[in-house]
Amino acid sequence: MPECERLGIGKSKLEFIGKTIQTHNSSHKQVKFATGD
Repeated sequence: MPECERLGIGKSKLEFIGKTIQTHNSSHKQVKFATGD
């Protein structure tokens, strides 16, 4: 597998993970806000 192709897959995977973490964090904050903690 060419190096650039492997990096491309890794980059999209990292972006996906980053978005997942962001979504998790924002929903977590909303829950805390809703409970008034």
